[in-house]
Formats: sequence, C-alpha cells, structure tokens
Amino acid sequence: MYDQWDGSERRTMSLRALAEQRLASNPPPYGGVLPEEALHELLVHQIELEMQNEVLRQSEMAL
Repeated sequence: MYDQWDGSERRTMSLRALAEQRLASNPPPYGGVLPEEALHELLVHQIELEMQNEVLRQSEMAL
C-alpha cells in the first residue's frame, strides 16, 4: 500500500511536502466513501498517531 518511511526524507523536505508528494503518487482508495465515514477514519487515525507520538516521547525521555 504505502512505502515505509525511514525518516531520511525529513532532512531534505518538510513533512507536509513529503505527505503531499506521497498522496499524489499513491491516492488512497476512498472512492465511494461518505464524507462522515472518511472524517471518522481520519479522527481515529489522528488519535492513533497522537498515542504513538506519546510513546515515542516517553522512549526519548527514557534514553
């Protein structure tokens, strides 16, 4: 589906530009999804990312 991100691109591009580039080359399969369903999926994904970010912060502080 999507390529794994190893972080090396971050040194040369902003995350926003990288995300835009990846979206343009690999559009998500949301053809017939209702806007409410897409919004729900995005909100759930946002919460997942926030939780992952917290784990990363805790790991960074432990190091």
